[in-house]
Amino acid sequence: LDPSDLSYHAKIAGLNEGMIILLINAGRLDDARSRSDSTLDVLMDLVQKEPDNVTFLSMIHTILNDMESLFETEGDASKKEADVNFLISMYEKLSTLDPSDLSYHAKIAGLNEGMIILLINAGRLDDARSRSDSTLDVLMDLVQKEPDNVTFLSMIHTILTDLESLLDTEFDASKKESDLNFLISMYEKLSTLVPSDLSYHIKIVELNEPMIGLLMNAGLIDDVRSRYGSILNILMKLMEEEPENVTFISMFRNVLSDMESLLEIDCDDSEKEADLNVLISMYEKLSLLDPSDLSHHAKVADLYDRMGSFLMNAGRNVDARSSYDMSLSIRNILIEKGESPMLQEFGIASIRNNLGTMFAQDGEFAEAKAMFEASLKTYVDLFDRDKEDAAYQYGAALTLNNLAKLFADMGRDEDAKSIYESALEAYVELLNADPENVRYKKHASITLDNLGSLLGEMGRGEDSIRMHEAAQELRSEI
Repeated sequence: LDPSDLSYHAKIAGLNEGMIILLINAGRLDDARSRSDSTLDVLMDLVQKEPDNVTFLSMIHTILNDMESLFETEGDASKKEADVNFLISMYEKLSTLDPSDLSYHAKIAGLNEGMIILLINAGRLDDARSRSDSTLDVLMDLVQKEPDNVTFLSMIHTILTDLESLLDTEFDASKKESDLNFLISMYEKLSTLVPSDLSYHIKIVELNEPMIGLLMNAGLIDDVRSRYGSILNILMKLMEEEPENVTFISMFRNVLSDMESLLEIDCDDSEKEADLNVLISMYEKLSLLDPSDLSHHAKVADLYDRMGSFLMNAGRNVDARSSYDMSLSIRNILIEKGESPMLQEFGIASIRNNLGTMFAQDGEFAEAKAMFEASLKTYVDLFDRDKEDAAYQYGAALTLNNLAKLFADMGRDEDAKSIYESALEAYVELLNADPENVRYKKHASITLDNLGSLLGEMGRGEDSIRMHEAAQELRSEI
């Protein structure tokens, strides 16, 4: 009768509020929903006509709160989902009508949190991901407007935690990779928005661990290297800010330990050399950051050993010698400081054996002889101090073979023969103690072949054949 008088509409809405409460209390939830929907539609139209009318807005808030109370009594998941979606749509309309009021956006995000949990519990993981992504985008925009708003940050953390829970239930590698990339990107944004909170950087490092595992399994080694580089850069910055933080140092060490797996992968020589150089430089930085931990120096020495062996196998003897010299220098310092002296002496003996081999290859027989003899002396000394460790006797056997080969190349056949026989005696003892050891059999067969060839050159054909046959018999057992 009088459509211009909005007070009648307000009265209708007010009476409907009471009706909604009656229906909820009577357990007539579907009727309550229907009444809420129609009433809110009316009120929304009124607010659009009078956007500053606080009475209409207050009534909308009341009805929306009443609708939220339905969640606690609703056991049907599909109806609950419909309620949440309806409420979200209402708050989205309100946020459009009054964009300056960020509480509407917060409410939308809060409702979406509940929706994400519903979707996860229903096993609808793709829908949960989609909802998480869109909600986080909204919250990130809000945090940019109010970076100190702890409510928004807390909601972001909750949703990110929910998303992480999906990782354990996802068996599709591509989807898992997508989830991890999204989570990492979110934490990267947070670390930019709140740079003082180092926990975001730590989270990025932690999430990259399973990502690297996925990339490794997929054979994407270049991506793995890139990812390791990014992680190390983050950890270096963290350690620069808090050099005494043992957590950061421990994480840095763990990443380097994982990186070493790259060295076992069959790849281009240049890539392997690059990996070794990165590891050496990183452990050197670690040894500077934490000089009291001598294990870092020991690790550098081990890596220089590996680099030396790599370069030696590549025929780059000059570069290999340089790497071995670095390792020898570090190991001698470690012995002076009492850091696992027998282990360092063992490393030195092995290096000298390798240096002897390279000197021999380069025709520097005197230097090769000195190295082999120094190596052998150390192995024998170590074995005298600990006869339970077969590695010392094995190292001595390898060195004896190399020394004998050197003497054979120098024309000292009788000396070479005698030393080959000493090496074989060592292998007999080793194989008696460990008959199935493949390494012992392999290198014993090499020594037998070497001795067989020497005996052939000495004119002892039958003995030569016997040695070669013994070598072949050993190889057949491998």
